[in-house]
Amino acid sequence: MAAKAINIPEAQLLESEEQYEAGKVFLQEKKYKEAIKMFTKSLSLNKTNYDALFYRAVSALDSGQPQSAITDLNELIEQCSDYRKTMFIILSIAFRRVNDYTGAQRVLSKALIKYPRYVEAYIARG
Repeated sequence: MAAKAINIPEAQLLESEEQYEAGKVFLQEKKYKEAIKMFTKSLSLNKTNYDALFYRAVSALDSGQPQSAITDLNELIEQCSDYRKTMFIILSIAFRRVNDYTGAQRVLSKALIKYPRYVEAYIARG
């Protein structure tokens, strides 16, 4: 686990995970503002909690804050480019919501370079 490698105390990791889990509940309930707060608290305790960063971006996008989602997803791609393929699709959606179609195409092209058989990215790019 990357967090242990950077010497985060076990209690802090547990608190980060609790905040993350609370954020997921709020996200499921479509309480986006609360979800974003919980994911942010989780990240403040453990900067390598990539799940919290991903779901904070999803919460931001779902709450009508695509620019925040773009910022978080770009950070996630920079820090952990192998996190999960869907982050590229979600980032392309965020770019489209701010009418940056070139940015959306660019991120989908990056996804296809990294994952040449990623059918969903081909469909989204089309």
